[in-house]
Amino acid sequence: MLDLFLAIIFSAAIPVLLKYAHRRHLNDKVILSYNYLIALCVSLIFTWIKMDSYSALVKGSYSLFMLIGIGMVTGLAYYLAFYFYQHSVRENGV
Repeated sequence: MLDLFLAIIFSAAIPVLLKYAHRRHLNDKVILSYNYLIALCVSLIFTWIKMDSYSALVKGSYSLFMLIGIGMVTGLAYYLAFYFYQHSVRENGV
């Protein structure tokens, strides 16, 4: 339940922060890059905490490369989604 509450709070805060950054004339790409970097760090922390649960996924080298490939594709999709989200907030408002 806490996870759901935090997801709702942070999802609602994103457009407000983007609008604030745009009003202060901050670079959108820098904000997006920091967002991506923070998401990467949080992901690595959660992966490290639950490493025992993930050990079955990386038994072979093929599965490790598959996981890295999937991670790269979804990471790019995450970055592009926020890029278009920033553009939408800038053009249409919050």
